Amino acid sequence: MMSSLRTIADLDDKIDISSEHVSEAIQDRTFDHTLWVSGNGEC
Repeated sequence: MMSSLRTIADLDDKIDISSEHVSEAIQDRTFDHTLWVSGNGEC
């Protein structure tokens, strides 16, 4: 998860990881998990 946080902060052009970055990483992870569990994650 730390690499995801770092990537999100980098894309936001920020040096420090903020609570908004943590929130976005959690939302992304939850979304990915939901797709994986439901079996609808096909591209």
